[in-house]
Amino acid sequence: MSLLSLPVSTLGVPRIGPRRELKAALESYWSGKSDAANLLESAAGLRAANWARQRALGVTNIPSNDFSLYDHVLDTSVMVGAIPEICGWTGGPVPLETYFAMARGSQGDNHDAACAHGQEGDAHGVPALEMTKWFDTNYHYMVPEFTKGQRFTLASTKPVDEYREAKALGYHTRPVLLGLVTYLKLGKSKDPTLDPLSLLGGLLPVYVDVLRGLAENEPIGCRSTSRAWCCGGSGRTLSRSRYEFTSSCVNVVASVPRSVQSPAGSALAGPVSNDSDGAGDGDKRICAHKPNGDGSVAPG
Repeated sequence: MSLLSLPVSTLGVPRIGPRRELKAALESYWSGKSDAANLLESAAGLRAANWARQRALGVTNIPSNDFSLYDHVLDTSVMVGAIPEICGWTGGPVPLETYFAMARGSQGDNHDAACAHGQEGDAHGVPALEMTKWFDTNYHYMVPEFTKGQRFTLASTKPVDEYREAKALGYHTRPVLLGLVTYLKLGKSKDPTLDPLSLLGGLLPVYVDVLRGLAENEPIGCRSTSRAWCCGGSGRTLSRSRYEFTSSCVNVVASVPRSVQSPAGSALAGPVSNDSDGAGDGDKRICAHKPNGDGSVAPG
């Protein structure tokens, strides 16, 4: 195989924009100088530019759903309906006001630019979710909050919507999803007796709905192939992680039903091969990767 024929994949591209366009659009929206339509239009323009730039540079497996208005973990919380009760959400699509209240807090004004992260505001405000470092990086994510009896529901179809958006522009993308096991482990509860992984059974059906929505559109991530980009069917799944994958996770991952396999890595399920081409012997093994000191990734 020549170097020119090698497939090239990216995990995602910076969402901020080459000239920090997203930051400008967000600040304009938060200050009330522009409306939601302007913000969403700016976001769509950045996504289109990112897809175009990757194709022009020779990327063959272009990701979608790697873009976020604020944080990809917060996007996942919204997707699965993990909205704190204090936000007053009762179902249906999650408004931008609620999304940003979870991210920044709210003092009752939808465009309150002075509501900094972590401030609880007045008695009628909504506190922001806790923010903490994403593994050993300087990126910070919004920590999901779980309660006993937590109920999950599909409240956002963002992964499917952005796949369709890319497809309409002529880009066949690989949808990116934060793995459901990773998502639960990144969360917290005020109840010290609650193990987030005990909520896995309730979360699985929501991920099934998302994957079915993607499969209906035939993305790379949900087509049964021999190269381990599969989420079900007869194909094997090659799990990929940019961080050290500890043996304590193996049993949890292996117990996820074969029909609920993530196209993008950390949701991890079914027979997992450690072969480079995904054509292993079907044993439940994990192909872990961990970062080198120079930021590259080496097999773990």
